[in-house]
Amino acid sequence: MKVVVLYTTTLRGIKKTFDKCNMVWSVIGSYDVCVIERDISMDLGFREELRMLMGSKDVRPAVLFTKGRMVGGAAEVMRLEEEGKLGLLLEGIPKAVNCEDCGGLRVVMCNVCNGSCKVLIQGEMMSKKCSN
Repeated sequence: MKVVVLYTTTLRGIKKTFDKCNMVWSVIGSYDVCVIERDISMDLGFREELRMLMGSKDVRPAVLFTKGRMVGGAAEVMRLEEEGKLGLLLEGIPKAVNCEDCGGLRVVMCNVCNGSCKVLIQGEMMSKKCSN
């Protein structure tokens, strides 16, 4: 199976972990390959899946798998990149298809409120979800 799976987190609660995930995303993104992201902070099923794959209850993203094998965490990915070996592991992986709506950023802002719709309710500024 020729895919790249990246277990990551988008929660910024632990800055060091969040930064490692972004660093791995950046490196993998530079190869323009199709990546399946599994955000363990947003889906407990992905966390359990990673625990099973790692054989450990204590798992910390980022963890990269390619072609059915674990590449490793951020340190391993960065070491392979520095040694020029990461590209070899990613050979044969299909190219990424960027979404027309988000341009590959994985976030789509509302054209009406730009994602930060604020309304005045009873004299107080309140956040409100855009109705569009």
